[in-house]
Amino acid sequence: MRRVLAMIGAVCVAYAVWHMAMARSTTIRLEPAGYQLTYSIAWGLGMEERFALKKFGAIWPSQSSAWTEIWKKPYNSGMVAYVSDDGKTYYFGTGYGLHFFQPEQGAYWTTCHKGNIPKRTSFAERLSFFGSDAADEELDPGAPRLFEYVQANEASGARR
Repeated sequence: MRRVLAMIGAVCVAYAVWHMAMARSTTIRLEPAGYQLTYSIAWGLGMEERFALKKFGAIWPSQSSAWTEIWKKPYNSGMVAYVSDDGKTYYFGTGYGLHFFQPEQGAYWTTCHKGNIPKRTSFAERLSFFGSDAADEELDPGAPRLFEYVQANEASGARR
């Protein structure tokens, strides 16, 4: 019986070490709010992401997302963090949803419905077209376009 328990314990320890070795995270401070945001990625048979919000000095996170599986290779992961103009609402965007956080109320919620996403500014709306607007040529004539593939016989994506 001791052998079986020792084997189970060894497997659990090996899994924990493997999981720690296959995970990466980064933390940013949300200074005015008194929180820090930690974004984590873990590789295993696939790839998963999550984030956690923790008050400065707290031991445990006060809010966190579940581990979310990122589908299909190449894995499109990452998070964008930004704050509203009044500083009362933080937005965390991932490939699978938009997360809202209001520190004063301690409120956190998430959505994947387009109708719940805040209205874009005119600048953000323009950026969403990936530089395909004709006004780009006026602003920067002859500039190489973003998001173009490099051809096999070219040294770079620059046009000749």
